[in-house]
Amino acid sequence: SEPLNVSRAKLLYTQYLSALGRRARVRQRAIATAVVYFRRFYHRFSFLQHDPLLIAPTALWVASKVEECALQAKVLVNQLAHLELQNPYQARGWAALGARTLQGQPRRTTTPAPP
Repeated sequence: SEPLNVSRAKLLYTQYLSALGRRARVRQRAIATAVVYFRRFYHRFSFLQHDPLLIAPTALWVASKVEECALQAKVLVNQLAHLELQNPYQARGWAALGARTLQGQPRRTTTPAPP
């Protein structure tokens, strides 16, 4: 079981991913696939290792390709910029939540050994 703050952070970033997908007019199936990719990624890696604000749009872009509903990268970037400008305080709140969640956890300085 993961700590409550990590679960809350995953939920917030999942909502961010869903809002981004709706703004980019991506089909719901692709958004759901992106959420699965995002959660699987963070099941294996920590929020300290990779920035969720970069992984979320990446997951959406890959999911749109897999689900065959083309999403151009420039459209995604434009929607990212618009979403952040529309909700600047909410984005800061996510960053603060992430900082509180990760306090006290050491940052990995070495790359993990391959499985």
